[in-house]
Amino acid sequence: MTLDAFVGLWFAILAAIAAGDEPAVIAPGDLDLQRMVMGNAHFVQFFKGERSGTMDLSIVKKDGKVVVRDLTRVPKFRIEEELVVTLDHRSLAIDTIRAGGHFGEKKVDVELARIDGNLTGTIQLGAASDTKHLDDALAANVFSRVGLFAMLPAFDFKDGASYALTMFDSLGGKTYDVQIAVSRVTNKDIARGIPLWRVEVNGHVARQAFFITQTVPRRTVRIEVLDSPWTYELVEGIGASDR
Repeated sequence: MTLDAFVGLWFAILAAIAAGDEPAVIAPGDLDLQRMVMGNAHFVQFFKGERSGTMDLSIVKKDGKVVVRDLTRVPKFRIEEELVVTLDHRSLAIDTIRAGGHFGEKKVDVELARIDGNLTGTIQLGAASDTKHLDDALAANVFSRVGLFAMLPAFDFKDGASYALTMFDSLGGKTYDVQIAVSRVTNKDIARGIPLWRVEVNGHVARQAFFITQTVPRRTVRIEVLDSPWTYELVEGIGASDR
């Protein structure tokens, strides 16, 4: 854990204690996928209020695994990336991570597998000479980045609740200590004013807020990248007709 990550996590814990509620330390196996809508969802991405790209996000059960897939296309910035994570169907621990595509001129090529408790493989973000070889211990209680974001609706949400967890980002090959804060909101501009959970994720490179329906099974209808002009809006997929 880096010093900055430790300080951030410590202040989040102190704030929760001051509020009378310590953050719950949570692992992938603590989630209940029955709380969320499974299947495919199509998001439109906006940059400074203008349409800039799309994100297709899916979570399905296949061949005894849970498969999470994120396909993001942003023509405005020459970005196209597909990220696929397979998880153990019981513990939801990471089995494999694959990614391909490009960020502008930078090629993306990730092939990782969890073997005997180690995450092993290669991460290329740029030239072939920049390829990183990974063979590091990875506990079963670690979320993948895209797995966490896709499965947020499966959390046991309570108003004012906070969570602490560990997340691995395959593009950087780094592990982060993440804090999550939950609150109830009603916004007439999101999902026709229906009550939502606002789930703020801190501790990664970019802070994000996910707006998730309160009714079960839940789904994410909006994503805001905080302190930036990026947003995502659900426009197609299971349940999108309610918007």
